[in-house]
Amino acid sequence: MDGESAGPGKRELIEEACRLVDRLDRLDDMLRDHKAWLTFAADDSGVVVMVYVDKALSEARQQQVALKQILAELRQSAAVGTVRPPATGGSGLVSGVADLSARIAARRGTPAG
Repeated sequence: MDGESAGPGKRELIEEACRLVDRLDRLDDMLRDHKAWLTFAADDSGVVVMVYVDKALSEARQQQVALKQILAELRQSAAVGTVRPPATGGSGLVSGVADLSARIAARRGTPAG
């Protein structure tokens, strides 16, 4: 999707939705594996400090709500035709949401749909 098909406001929403998906994937990995996100080796004495992110499930829920709101806004904008169609025809925003869905599916190894 090019920047002209959705306009700067819609493009920013799509990019933020992509960032939210990335965060949700990281939070999901953390919740599944119970691993620290960061490990620091303090010095040559072998001291290792592991940093755990507290309340990951709560944060994941908040990120899910934010993603849901952005996707709802994008769908509503597409439904009322507030997006200028790209040169190839069709709605740039619908294409952007489809691109986002395809990216999520590819990342998870599932077919988009």
